[in-house]
Amino acid sequence: LGLREATAIALYTSEHIGLSELTAFLIANVGFVLCEMTVSSVGGLVFLSRREGYNPEIRVEDDDREAAVHAEIEEAPPELRPKPLRGLRIGFGAGALAGMLVGLGEGLAIVIQGDGSVGYGVMAYGAIAYGIFCAIGGACAGFAFAWIGKRTKDFAPPDSVFYARLTALITATFAFALSAFRIRRDIFEEELAWKSKEGLLLLLGCAVGAAIIYAILRFTLAKLLAANPGKMMLRVWGSPALVGATAGLIALATLFVGEPAEAEDSDRPEASEGAGDVLFIVVDTLRADHLPAYGYENIETPNLDAFAEDAMQFRMAFANASWTRPSFASILTGRLPSNHGVMSKVSALPDEVVTMPEAFRAAGYRTRGLATNLNLTSFFQFDQGFDEYVYLEPEYVLGADDADAKLLLVQTLRRVIEKVNARLGWVAPGSTYQDATAVNAQVTQWLDQDYAGENRRPNFYFVGYMDPHDPYYPHPYDGTGYSRAANQHPNPEEADRLRELYDGEIEFWDARFGELINQLKERGIYDDLTIVITADHGEEFCEHGGFWHGTTLFDEQIRVPLFVKLPQNRRGGSQIGHWVQSIDLMPSVLGIQSIEVPEGIQGGDIFEGSDVIYAEESHEGNVLEAVRERRGTDEWKLITANEDNPRGLDTVSVYRVDDDPGETENRAETEPEMTASLQATREQQQVQATEGAVDSVTMELSDEDIEGQCALGYWSREACCERGLFQYCD
Repeated sequence: LGLREATAIALYTSEHIGLSELTAFLIANVGFVLCEMTVSSVGGLVFLSRREGYNPEIRVEDDDREAAVHAEIEEAPPELRPKPLRGLRIGFGAGALAGMLVGLGEGLAIVIQGDGSVGYGVMAYGAIAYGIFCAIGGACAGFAFAWIGKRTKDFAPPDSVFYARLTALITATFAFALSAFRIRRDIFEEELAWKSKEGLLLLLGCAVGAAIIYAILRFTLAKLLAANPGKMMLRVWGSPALVGATAGLIALATLFVGEPAEAEDSDRPEASEGAGDVLFIVVDTLRADHLPAYGYENIETPNLDAFAEDAMQFRMAFANASWTRPSFASILTGRLPSNHGVMSKVSALPDEVVTMPEAFRAAGYRTRGLATNLNLTSFFQFDQGFDEYVYLEPEYVLGADDADAKLLLVQTLRRVIEKVNARLGWVAPGSTYQDATAVNAQVTQWLDQDYAGENRRPNFYFVGYMDPHDPYYPHPYDGTGYSRAANQHPNPEEADRLRELYDGEIEFWDARFGELINQLKERGIYDDLTIVITADHGEEFCEHGGFWHGTTLFDEQIRVPLFVKLPQNRRGGSQIGHWVQSIDLMPSVLGIQSIEVPEGIQGGDIFEGSDVIYAEESHEGNVLEAVRERRGTDEWKLITANEDNPRGLDTVSVYRVDDDPGETENRAETEPEMTASLQATREQQQVQATEGAVDSVTMELSDEDIEGQCALGYWSREACCERGLFQYCD
């Protein structure tokens, strides 16, 4: 066939015929493959489906060959032919059983792969979800097989045989698909091509395994259903009531097995007398200069403004990185990114570092953490030191949670829905993160639990909001949204529109923040609380030719708000002008509560400030460092970038930020002495950053992990598309 097609195309494009290469290709492939081969393929399927195979004694030349063929076919009497409704009922039961077996099997694989981070509830969910899906498919298949048998006047097989065959067929089919998919993804990390020797061997091995499963299951079921108890089960198995009861028993059995237990109070010492409660809030992607408290006039945030009257406001606070995971890690550990090692998309928080909740827990506190960004889940080990760590999963399809969403059935359905929504321009709220309303609900539940009795421990709450992060939704919600995943390179003309959507999300968060403050005041605990409010990074709206965050270290991405309310609102309304950075927060908050600061902390005291700010980044191929330094009354900033960085940044940029806060005039060439001096400071900061650094921890990301990051724009559209996440393709 290959020689034929090559010859045909060569002839069509020769000077004697002169057709274009495209026309020649279409003639050879559309004309031959799609037309002629389609007819041949359909004919082959018809031949294979005949009740009588090839009979060499019946020849084409025989005039009565059709009559001879039909004469050999024994027609079943009407009462012995298959009944479509009966086939539907048996198919429903066979599909339900097959689906439950498949769901339990894939759920168990997810539990094993999770290595203790996934509970057995995913097995119950998998059994129910696959059971329903396969029951519907099995009912359709059973009806179709019975209808065909009735039309061809065939004999109906015994119910036990039909049930065993169909159950084994559905189970084996899913076993083949799931095993091939997960082995290629989890073991070969998707580097194995199907059209290769290894890929074909894998498919062959999975096919052999599926055939063995089919044979064993078919034989076992046929034997069981031939006995009296099996016959009784077969009569009622197709009923929805029995299927529902079976699914319920599976759920009941698995939900009570293997779930992680909360830490006991006996695991920690008693807190010191007078230890106060702490509420630490991080608002994802909230840039300082978009808040009225920092001079912004386009929106109103009355609740945050009122809170600022009770708190100290730090006007010059900076993050040490410009995307979520390294910045949160610096907040929690008091270490710079190159020291804690959380810099790449596959990095996790190492066990060797002591986190803020671990320090509080060692001091006798109850510690609770809440995350809405998938970069901060237990998978990336951000739960260290928390008695309870809750990740508010996005609203997955079919009511799935984060563990259930790892099932291939849920992933496939979710991708289909998201692709349809993308075509329609509709972005569902809650599909990528939970909003402030859901966060408040969880925090309120904790407050009800922790302040119910007289004898209680002091509490440390770490709460992450995500509303200013994309996708941006208009409020009130009108069915639309704007996400980085679908618009990684917006037109500069869209900057004002995106800025307006972003501001609307800030106002939405402020309203929910006000509701939380009211909850604290109603319980009478607001005044005694230490409350910290900050952000992990900001957002860019084409100030330097780009959008989003994580690819530069300009101030729109690393200057963040910081408010600290002390007990009894001491120093409320103070405006602090000196420089502070994210790594200063951990030691400072511990110091407020008179808790010893662990070794290895690189941060200083927010009440003293610093004359040098250091930030670093290694994200999406952009390797960046930034130093902000005060020279007398002058304020200078240096940014370095790797050669040929994807963002297209200058390798060296120098700004006089007190005169040029927008960082628009690069003085690297006109101020060579200052540039050299700042480079020396950068090198010194780099050395200090790596002193005592721990080994970085790298996680193997599954497709569902990467898909979640794609939804938040943390992977390029090309990378998402290459992994089969086609809803993110152009």
